[in-house]
Amino acid sequence: MLKHSIDRYDHYFDSINNKGNLFLTLNTFLLGGIITGYYSIKDNINGEIDVIFFVWIALILCLLSIGTTLLAIIPYISKQADCVSGSVLNFNNVANISLGSLKRMYEDLTEDKKYEDYLEQSHLLAKGLQKKFSYLKIATCLLGGCFTCIIIIGIKIFN
Repeated sequence: MLKHSIDRYDHYFDSINNKGNLFLTLNTFLLGGIITGYYSIKDNINGEIDVIFFVWIALILCLLSIGTTLLAIIPYISKQADCVSGSVLNFNNVANISLGSLKRMYEDLTEDKKYEDYLEQSHLLAKGLQKKFSYLKIATCLLGGCFTCIIIIGIKIFN
């Protein structure tokens, strides 16, 4: 059951990375479009403060969305490095202990310890996912705000 949960969490981590890549692509496209579009319309708006205001807000929201998306796709690594009671499942712990310590940990591994290790890793992955999804939710709201500003700019220009 716990192994199945960990496998599902891995799938969710992949999903976050895929959405993050999409958001970075969209934001980069929008950022370039806003900057290029501003230079195309700047002579036509004749200093209309409200259009310039929404251009700046769109740029800021786009940059904040990029930053929040980057926070969401940063790998989640728990800080474990314990050769006595550390995890044999956590790659960071395994990488930070000696090979001899890892062999001893596997030799001393009982079914109860294995269960506790799976349980702890499942909990750590869930905490990491929750953090990443909250960043992605913020990035989504910022991206929506950027689209809203672009729509408002378009309405103001064509009126």
